[in-house]
Amino acid sequence: MKDNTVRDIFYTGDDDACGLLSYEAGKVIVSGNTFVNTEVKIYGPVLTITNVRGSSSILVGPHSVRVDLRSVAQPANTVIGKKLDWRVKVDGRTVLHVKETFGAHDVYRQQFAAHSGRHIVKVFKNDVLVRRVVLHS
Repeated sequence: MKDNTVRDIFYTGDDDACGLLSYEAGKVIVSGNTFVNTEVKIYGPVLTITNVRGSSSILVGPHSVRVDLRSVAQPANTVIGKKLDWRVKVDGRTVLHVKETFGAHDVYRQQFAAHSGRHIVKVFKNDVLVRRVVLHS
């Protein structure tokens, strides 16, 4: 169908088919058409695409660090969009890289040797620095 005006379509089938337009058709291309006086009925909830959100926290000990990464629970009537991309770096080296879905909790722990000097821990969320801690062991 191309460059047509289609009027007064009322499809109330029990499945996701498009009526006679796609009846036993391997491929239907619809372009440049104008649909007027149509009625669309949506059964059930409308789902929203939602990107995963979350937060992080860092607990520092005398010779250790603990990083908690959490994502929020999935809201009602949503489907997952982009996963939450976490990256933890210690002294410039990536030590943890995870992509979380809804309701996830990941933990990274590291012990440092006594008198090993200064260590920098960075947490990135979706490639944006969100936490930075310097500890002296």
